Amino acid sequence: MNEAIKIFLAYSRKDTKYLDELRTHFNPIERSGIVNIWYDGKIEPGSVWNKEIKDRLHNADIVILLVSADAIASDYFYEQEMKDALERHNKGIAKVVPFILRPCTWKATPLAELQAIPKDAKAVTKWTNRDEAYSDAVNRIWEMVINIKNQRIIPAETEQVEREEEELIAQEQAELRPKQQPIFKEHKELVLSKKTKSLILITVPIILVLFIVITFWHPWIKNTESTEVKQMLDQATTLVTEAKDLFAKATEGKDTTEALEAIQSDIALVEASLAEVSMLLNNGYYRTALDKAKAAWDKAISIDVELVLAEATILVTEVKDLIMKVPRGKEGKEALEAIQYDLTLVEASLAEVSTLINNGSYMTALDKARAARDKAMSLKMELEEAIARKGGK
Repeated sequence: MNEAIKIFLAYSRKDTKYLDELRTHFNPIERSGIVNIWYDGKIEPGSVWNKEIKDRLHNADIVILLVSADAIASDYFYEQEMKDALERHNKGIAKVVPFILRPCTWKATPLAELQAIPKDAKAVTKWTNRDEAYSDAVNRIWEMVINIKNQRIIPAETEQVEREEEELIAQEQAELRPKQQPIFKEHKELVLSKKTKSLILITVPIILVLFIVITFWHPWIKNTESTEVKQMLDQATTLVTEAKDLFAKATEGKDTTEALEAIQSDIALVEASLAEVSMLLNNGYYRTALDKAKAAWDKAISIDVELVLAEATILVTEVKDLIMKVPRGKEGKEALEAIQYDLTLVEASLAEVSTLINNGSYMTALDKARAARDKAMSLKMELEEAIARKGGK
């Protein structure tokens, strides 16, 4: 029963932008292999698109309806996809989830009877941070996926137990049949030899010890894995928080560059991965959770290094500009030379950070980048104070 949970996405073409953003947030759970997400953009050339859509819809376990005024106004969305999905929902064959993209009068439709996402059915465009809306919605869908998966596993385990019981009964009956004939003359063959008794006396304690070790050791291993995942999750969450602060500082009062947009997208993916780790941890998938937590931790560190390095580089440029503005004089010559020397050391550290990044030593790179940034900030403040004292601008 390892078949993936099938998710069908129905939407209006005018909401393609929101579909792409949602698919980005779905990416971590789709990579898990537990779900298979489909939308009409996956239709292969030459396929009969209407038949393909209906086949996929009728085989879906979860149907997510991306709701907006344009979607409701679409005859195909409303009359074909939505009605078919609700019919399957009412029969208990599939789950239908309205995903509110933009404010509209969706409560005047049959969807009003269903629990909508994101939280409180608040439209995605009404959230201050759209990533939070998508993350909330995907987490709720993931919980549905886990519940469906668990419901599939339980019947399979029951069938296995029933088969084993039937086989055991059949085996016992087969063993009883020859015993119905009394064969007293073969009684001596049942007497155990001294060698056999000695072997049993040696083997039984060993088996008992193994049973005790497995019984107490296995939970300890699980507990150790759980603790390791929690520690990794906490560290990654701290790194993501720092990355958000650095990103906000980098974009404050400035236009967002393509590179910064890429970093913002990476931060959102890491947050989605950490949410998945939490769910895996809660459901006892410790090994998978640990692997995903380590991957998220590595990515979070690389993001932090990139942002700290960028901040430090900007500070170095500002320090150089301030050095040109500092009033010259014998009195401050030595102090200025010391600042220039320190600035040279900062630049050397930043060059070393780049080398460490290329070698994959992100933690060491992050520590050096932070130290270089802090030193550059200290130099900047020292120069600003010196200019202020001399009345420079």
